[in-house]
Amino acid sequence: MHNLLLALVFFLPAAAANGIPVLAALIPGLHKLNAPMDFGLHVRGRPLFGKNKTWRGLFTGIIAATLLLWLLQQLALRWHPLGNLMSDINYTQLHTWLLGPLLGAGALLGDAVESFIKRQLNYPPGKSWFPFDQIDFVIGAIVCTLPYVVLSISQYIWTFVVLMLLHVSFDRIGGIFHLKDRIH
Repeated sequence: MHNLLLALVFFLPAAAANGIPVLAALIPGLHKLNAPMDFGLHVRGRPLFGKNKTWRGLFTGIIAATLLLWLLQQLALRWHPLGNLMSDINYTQLHTWLLGPLLGAGALLGDAVESFIKRQLNYPPGKSWFPFDQIDFVIGAIVCTLPYVVLSISQYIWTFVVLMLLHVSFDRIGGIFHLKDRIH
C-alpha cells in the first residue's frame, strides 16, 4: 500500500497536467494559445500531432503540474502522514520549479508522441487506443523525471495500473458531461 500511495502522490501532478487542457479550453481568455503544437506540420501526409495538441494545453498543463506539486510539497511539510509517506524520495526537498514542469511537460509530450503514432497508424482523433491513451502521459512523466527521481519497479507498475483506471473513470465522467464536445 505504501508503494501505491507514494507513486500516486508523486505522479498526481502529471495526471493533473494531462487532464487540465480539457478544462482550460473552457476559459475564454486562453483561446489565444489555441494554436497546434505541431504548427500544422505533416508526416507522410498526416498531421504530426493533430489540432488537439495545443500550446494552450501544454502551458496550462505545465502550470497545473507545477502548482499541484508545490501544494503537495507544502502539505507534506505540514501533515506528517503525507510527509512520512513521501520521505523515501525526500519529496519536500525536490526542486519544485524543475520537477513540476518536467512532470507536466513529460505528461503532455508523452501524449503528443502517442498522438503522432496514432496519426501515422491512421487512427482518427478522439478514437480510443487502449491502453496507450491511458498510459502515454505516465510514460512521458517517467522518462522526463527519471534523471531526478527513480522509483521502484513495483511503484511504477502500481502507477500504471491505478492511473489507467482513474483515466478511464475520468473519461467516462467527461463523456457524461460532454466536456470534449465543448472544446471543439
